[in-house]
Amino acid sequence: MTPSSRHLPAAASLSRRASSLGVGFALGWLALAGCGAPRQAPPPVPAAVPSNASRLEKLLAEMAEKAAPGESHRRLQGMVGTWDLEVESRTGPESPWQRTQGRSVCVQALGGRYVVEYWSTQLQGQPFEAMHVLGYDRLAEKFLSIWMDSFSTWPVNSSGRMSSSESVLHLSGAMRDVLAPDGRPFHLRMLFEGPDQRSMEVLDSVAGTQVPLLRVRATRRTESP
Repeated sequence: MTPSSRHLPAAASLSRRASSLGVGFALGWLALAGCGAPRQAPPPVPAAVPSNASRLEKLLAEMAEKAAPGESHRRLQGMVGTWDLEVESRTGPESPWQRTQGRSVCVQALGGRYVVEYWSTQLQGQPFEAMHVLGYDRLAEKFLSIWMDSFSTWPVNSSGRMSSSESVLHLSGAMRDVLAPDGRPFHLRMLFEGPDQRSMEVLDSVAGTQVPLLRVRATRRTESP
């Protein structure tokens, strides 16, 4: 063994210690450099999610508001009372008008949410009774109409809006009968001429054209003193 070979283990040990010191120095320098670098802002905290209790409270408040009668319901309350009717009806655009008299009684229902009018008259020479329900849907923000009478076993539904003058109510729906079980377009127009006068006109579809087939003029009946 030569002298140089005897010193090889010591030289290798010194080399490993120097390498370890170099790595430690480098890591320490990087750590110090990191301390001086600007830190990134923490991510924003998300907004608090409303609790189930607060959502339920909001939902109940909205339900109460939509369920309460409003100004449109009060507008319909003017119909409450007893009315004398002058009725004109025909079966088609070429048929002559038939005229008769009748009577209706209109009452409020469900705390003023609806008005229900009960008719009693004659139509086409036969006794005729009808029930007309009117209301205002605060979800759809539309007036609604449900018509039922003694000439059928099904209702006729329509809906629509009041004119800007609040004197004409325009309702559209599907007229159902044995000729059109699924319904055909029709229009119902109600004119409020004053507290004691109003009229109604029904336009039905005939050969693709809407023509008036029913006209009613109502005068409030005043009680004798």
